[in-house]
Amino acid sequence: MDTVFLIFFATHIPITLFVDAQAVLGPIIEYPSFARNALKWWCDFSLDPLMIHATRRKPSDPWFHYIVVAEILFQIPCFFVLIHAIWHKKKYYALKLIYSSHVCTTLIPILGEIYELSIPDDKKLVLFAAYLPYFVIPFLLLLQTLQKMRVENAAKQKRE
Repeated sequence: MDTVFLIFFATHIPITLFVDAQAVLGPIIEYPSFARNALKWWCDFSLDPLMIHATRRKPSDPWFHYIVVAEILFQIPCFFVLIHAIWHKKKYYALKLIYSSHVCTTLIPILGEIYELSIPDDKKLVLFAAYLPYFVIPFLLLLQTLQKMRVENAAKQKRE
C-alpha cells in the first residue's frame, strides 16, 4: 500500500497547486495557460459544478472555497511530510490520522453535492470516479495506520 500512498501524494501536489487551487486563487492570480486549459477541459468534460466557477475566475461557493483553502494550507504540507515519512519508513501516526480523517470528512459534503446534482448519470459517474479516490485512499491510510498502531500496542502489552 505504501507505493499507492506515495503515488497518491506525489500526484496530488500538482493537481492541488495547478487545478484545485484555482477555485480559491483563480480570481486573484493569473494561472499559467496549461493549468487554465486543464481545468477548462475537466469542467467541459465532467460538468463539474464545484470547479466551474474557477474557469470564469469567479469565487466558488463558500463551503467549497474553504475546503480548498484547507487543502492548500494544510494538505499540501502534509503531502510533502507524508511522502518523506513513507519513503523513509517513519511512523508519523498522528499526522496520518489527522490528515486522513480531515480529508475523509471534507469529501463527504463534496460527494453528497455530486450525488444531489441534476446532471446526466454518465456525468455523475465521471465525477464520482474522479472524486471518490480522494476519499478511498485517505480512508485506507486511516485504516492501515490504526491497524499498525493496534499491532504495535498489542506487541508492547505482550512484552510487559
